[in-house]
Amino acid sequence: MKNFPSTITAENFNDVAKLTSKFVSKSKKKSLIRKIIKPVSGILFLLLSFLLVYGAIFNLCDPEDMFVFEKLEPITKLWTLFSGTFTTVDMAWYLYWPILIVATFVIPLLVSAIITIIVSFVYKTTPLDIPEGSDAEKAKALRQSAMEIKKQSDESDSYEIVFTIAFLALLVAFIVFAFIVLKIPFSMATILSSLVGMAIVGAILYYVYSIIFLIFAIFNGKFYEMPNCGNIVAIADAYWLSVDPEEAARRKEEEKRKAREAEEKRALGAEKRILGLEAERNGRYSTAKQYFKEAAELGDALGMDNYARHCLIEGKRSDAIYWLQKSIDTGEADETSRELLRALKNGQHIDVHYN
Repeated sequence: MKNFPSTITAENFNDVAKLTSKFVSKSKKKSLIRKIIKPVSGILFLLLSFLLVYGAIFNLCDPEDMFVFEKLEPITKLWTLFSGTFTTVDMAWYLYWPILIVATFVIPLLVSAIITIIVSFVYKTTPLDIPEGSDAEKAKALRQSAMEIKKQSDESDSYEIVFTIAFLALLVAFIVFAFIVLKIPFSMATILSSLVGMAIVGAILYYVYSIIFLIFAIFNGKFYEMPNCGNIVAIADAYWLSVDPEEAARRKEEEKRKAREAEEKRALGAEKRILGLEAERNGRYSTAKQYFKEAAELGDALGMDNYARHCLIEGKRSDAIYWLQKSIDTGEADETSRELLRALKNGQHIDVHYN
């Protein structure tokens, strides 16, 4: 797809509108594909991963423990069907397991590809609705469309953590099912040793599965990768302001209002800090701390420093580090604050007290 231009003019506006229309349609289609593919392929990958673990236990267990899998006959049959589809019984282990692991990856990816093809086939693109009227109205509509593209691109679904937790939950459910529901006759010593072993295996599986699922998510994400249209919102917004003097004037007034509010907030923060220093000189430390806290929340850098000091006196190192960092981020903190923050982060003991 053609890249979005760096600037918009009256001469290229119609071409840009058509290009934006394609970007909007493609972004909506990709978003729809993502909303279908992520849960479907993720659940499929999760179940196949669990089946792979189940199969590993099934293949490596001692003959005297096979009665467990006899009680789990449906899952055992499913594993046999899955493994038999891609391998043979007499296949060497160094071919057997890699093929099954690859199958665990490929099957969800193939499902994702099929879903992508189907959605792409049935999804109908709609032309961009740019109203007939003034340049300002057209520019505003174009900017709204650019915002729609950005909205689709910024959507994020945190399935990775959910599926990792679900994977562990399946393993725990299997253990509980084996011990309680199936009433497998283990001695207490066997149960305790099994639980310790399963805890270790579970911890290893957690990290291994997280890495594997991340790799799978990267490959799977290629099916719904958003089109790269650069800083489309800023470009469309700049054109809107260039053809709409009223909007430009309104934005300037808004900026002035925010600047006034920020100045008033800073002044109030300084007043609170001065009140805090006065209360501190008079020995009213709890009152001083409250004033410093209010000053800090209003963005006063020195108020943050003083509040951090009070937090440190009370032994709240994490709060002190937080407010010292905030003070430094304002750019108004002195070197003393920087040295104190470094010392706190390095775990050094700081002897600080009132007065």
